[in-house]
Order: sequence, then structure tokens, then C-alpha cells
Amino acid sequence: GPDHLNRGGSAPPIWIIDPVANTWERVPHKNSNDLNPLWTGDDIVFISDRDNVASNLFIYRAADKAVKQLTQEKVWDVRSASLIGDTVVYEVGGRLKELNIKTRSIRELPIHVNAQSVQARPQWKDAASQMTSARLSATGKRVVVTARGEVFTVPTKEGSVRNLTQTSGVREKDGIWSPDGQNVAYIADAGLKHSLIIRDQFGLNRGRSIALDIDNQGGYFTLHAWSPDGRIIIYSDNLLNLYALDAVSGASRIIDNRQRRGRWNVAFSSDSRYLAYAIAGDNYMQRIRIHDFSSGKSVTVTDGLSFADNPVFGGTDYLYFTASINTGPAVVGLDMSSQERPIRKGIYALVLAADGKSPMAPRTGDEADKKEPLKDVASKIKPTKIDFDGLMNRVVSLPVAERNYDSLAVASDGGLFFIERR
Repeated sequence: GPDHLNRGGSAPPIWIIDPVANTWERVPHKNSNDLNPLWTGDDIVFISDRDNVASNLFIYRAADKAVKQLTQEKVWDVRSASLIGDTVVYEVGGRLKELNIKTRSIRELPIHVNAQSVQARPQWKDAASQMTSARLSATGKRVVVTARGEVFTVPTKEGSVRNLTQTSGVREKDGIWSPDGQNVAYIADAGLKHSLIIRDQFGLNRGRSIALDIDNQGGYFTLHAWSPDGRIIIYSDNLLNLYALDAVSGASRIIDNRQRRGRWNVAFSSDSRYLAYAIAGDNYMQRIRIHDFSSGKSVTVTDGLSFADNPVFGGTDYLYFTASINTGPAVVGLDMSSQERPIRKGIYALVLAADGKSPMAPRTGDEADKKEPLKDVASKIKPTKIDFDGLMNRVVSLPVAERNYDSLAVASDGGLFFIERR
């Protein structure tokens, strides 16, 4: 009937049946859901959404057959109610409230449950099975590990395990090393808000807390990298923004924003001037971009016709990355049919300087054919030179079979490491 219009199905009224007289009447009903009727003398208290704001308590007066509203909840629906005498107790927004029908007074009932709560008791847990991240220090002596909401440093050989945080009520995550290995940075959610904490590697002080919410909109943040010179920390938020934070001043700025969800893979050049990262385009294909901290601008360095990812600088000469032309069904990820499709990637190198040489160029093996050291005689970092003009044309394919590669990393001697997933 017309009472059910615009309610998408059932909009039940409340009926009063007299089994002796074999009569029935309907409580005045609008296009609403009426439920949970409760007798109070000859009157009926019930829940209804007829005010089109939220489900509230109403009372049907038998004397004048009129309906009056008892509660004025506007945020949460009244979900259930029970009555004794002139008192109604009802649940709304996860709280219990008490209503006196005669005085119309309402008060919230404080509930304290002293249960056994076995799972909430302090207890020992094996954090090793719940690791969420692990980062090797620059010297390779220790690993910073995030596990079960705590940040640890773990020796690779001799030494002891250190819990830097020891905060059972606070979740810490994304631990990363400073380039000199003296400090650790991580995200903490103390006060129900993510902040960046920088503290010494021994955990002897509380550390420095830096607010990440530059727009006062809240959000979830993820740490990615710390620049080799120690000045810049890269992080991202759940709104798909990539940020650079000045570790000295604590100021942040947005580097880029991606249109598609996915994992940020970033890499600094050895002189900290450039940041390479992968970002998806409108066609879902990722391309590699390089941000210049000197100019504050980013340049796209792959053509966007393949799925490029995992950039990493190889000394001052190359930028290595993976690229694939068969990831289409898998990267969209709309259904399970894409899971069985293999992903095949090649590994490539961009020759950064216009006068640079291919890493695959033959070498004579003569005494003069000696690789340039990363540092010059004065032990200063050699600057990275990138000639963006024609850079897309200086792509070299490395002689490896196409497989599902990721996690590219370059050692201090220039060796390229990567993972093959099967």
C-alpha cells in the first residue's frame, strides 16, 4: 500500500489485538518502521524512525489515540528498549539510557563490568611471529624490527635484542634507521593520532615527536625512507599523498599524489638530491618519476606503456627498475580471476648522464678501466648528475630472464640484488 512507498520493502506498523472481543486496531502509522512495543498501563512505548532523523522512542496514548515523541536522538538510532513501571531503559550509540515517562527526564547509565577478561590480562607474547617490517642498518650490524606494535633493534651477530618502545597501550610501526645508525624513526599512535618519533638507537630517551598532520584532517601515515645526508624523511598518508619531512625543522611538504591505491616504492640518490618513486597513471600502469629537491619538481622518466616499479639508484650512474607489459589483469585486482595470472618483469637501467656508459658495455680489463669510487679523495659524496633530456632513450635491458622480481637494492660496491617471487 501507500504506507510502504520509499522504504524499500517492509515498514511494519504496530497492531493492538483484543483476543476476547476479537478486534484489532493499528497504532497511528506513517511511512516508517515501528517496532519493539512495550505496555505501560493502557499506553504503548515503541521505537520508530518516523521523524526521518534517527530511530527514537515514541508513546501511543490510548485515551486520545495520539502518538508523542519521547526522545530526540539525532546521531544514533535507538536499537532496543525495555520497560518496567514508568521507566524505560534503551540502547543508543553503544550506551544505555534511562527515561522516566512521566517526567520525560533522561540520564545515561554508567556501566562497569568487572569480568575475568582473560585475554586483556598482561601476558607474554612471541613478537617474532608478528613482524610487520624489518630494516637493516647501514653497517649491517643490527636490524630495526617492528613487531606486535613495538620497535626492536636486533643484532645480526653479537649483541642483545632491545625493545626501544615498551608501550603496551600504544602501537608503533615502520621503524627505519638514520643513515649514521645512531637514531631510529617510527610512527606512534599515542593520543589516537599518528606522530613521527625520532629517538636514539639505545632507547635511553623519550625521543622527539613530530606532528605529521599538516592539514589538521587526521589520517594514517607510513614511513618509507631516510635520506643519506640525514635531512629528509619520506612518508605517505592514506589520502595517497607522498611527503618530504625536514628532519631538522620538522616541516613537511607534499611531493606528489597518486590517483590509484598501491604501495609507494621510493629510493634516494647517494647525494640526497633526488628521490625516485613509482606512481600509477590513469591507465593503471605505473611509471617512474624522479623528484629534484633542489628545484622542488618531479619528472616522469618512463613512458607509461609498461608497469614500472622498484626504482633504486645504482651509485651515481644508473637508476635500476623493473618493468612489465603483462601485468594488466593483476594490477587492477577487481576479482580473484587475476590471481592465477603470472606476472613477468624485466630489469632495466636508466643511464642518468647524457655521456654515461651502459652498465652492459664491454670492459677491456686494463689497469685504466677502473670503476669510479662513490666518494672522491676528499671523502665527500660525489654528486649525482641527471640529464633529463633524452633520458627515456637511455634505457638498458639487463640480461636476466623475465620473472616476478621486486625489492631491488644496490650494495656499496655497485652490486644489484633483487628478489624473484614464485
